[in-house]
Amino acid sequence: MSAPAGNLDFYAIIIAFAVIMAAGTRHAVAAASLLLIVLIICNEIFHWGAPYLGFSLGTLAAYLLVQRLELHRNDIPLQLKQRQLTTAHLQMVRQAEEERRMFAMHLHDHVLNQIKDLKDSIVADRDSAQVLESVNKIDGEIRNIMEHLYPSTLTNLGLRAALDALVHHSASLDRKGQVRMRLDTREFDRYDQLKDYQELFVYRFAQEAIANALRHSGASTIILTVSDKSSALGQMMRVEIKDDGCGLPEAPEARKNSRGMAYMQMKADLLDAVFAIERPAQGPGTVVSLMVPLRGADRVDG
Repeated sequence: MSAPAGNLDFYAIIIAFAVIMAAGTRHAVAAASLLLIVLIICNEIFHWGAPYLGFSLGTLAAYLLVQRLELHRNDIPLQLKQRQLTTAHLQMVRQAEEERRMFAMHLHDHVLNQIKDLKDSIVADRDSAQVLESVNKIDGEIRNIMEHLYPSTLTNLGLRAALDALVHHSASLDRKGQVRMRLDTREFDRYDQLKDYQELFVYRFAQEAIANALRHSGASTIILTVSDKSSALGQMMRVEIKDDGCGLPEAPEARKNSRGMAYMQMKADLLDAVFAIERPAQGPGTVVSLMVPLRGADRVDG
């Protein structure tokens, strides 16, 4: 049995191309090997002059196209991830700029006004006790700003002490004394297994969650709890901020567009942590939580 070599090569190109395309990158080698075996067997039985050239061209063309398509498919999630990282970076830059604006306003509205009052007191030769009181107020405002920018307690005494100071400082912001705040860390003693950047991000997360609860929830009680949890991902540190306030917005879109929630989600992504915000099992309010993986006691600067 024989056939024109040109026709056989043409059919071999079409068949090899179709088979390799159908097999995809994972099974391309197996498909090509099977085709070659079939080609050799047919050549031995029918003596038709095996179209090895057509087979080779079809296989090569299909394999190159499959590889290109596979690379393109792999590029799509990579491009999406890059866009997400770019968006997250821009949001964090905007957040940082917003915080700078707030600090500038605070310095203008409080510290500068207090300095002006101090100057007026000095010019008016007022009682030294009043001047000292003004100086102490200015000193306190500047220290609050410095502590907000970077908590010295975290550097000097560690995360446990920094969270304790955060709770006490946040409670002091409630001038009317209507909000009770508490820190519970009795179920966690693995602070030495957190890296430096994890400690800072956990602190910022708690800071943001407590600020949101004070600003928006109308709660009478806010509890910050740190505990040790096991999960499918291994040992985790669970940071939970629970309040008994008005709860989550009913509209999902309102939750999605919350800048505070978006900021905390970005922090969780950077930590490779799990962020959740939900209603408590019982009673009113909101539970904001962060599950941080514990990866050993080695420390990383930065």
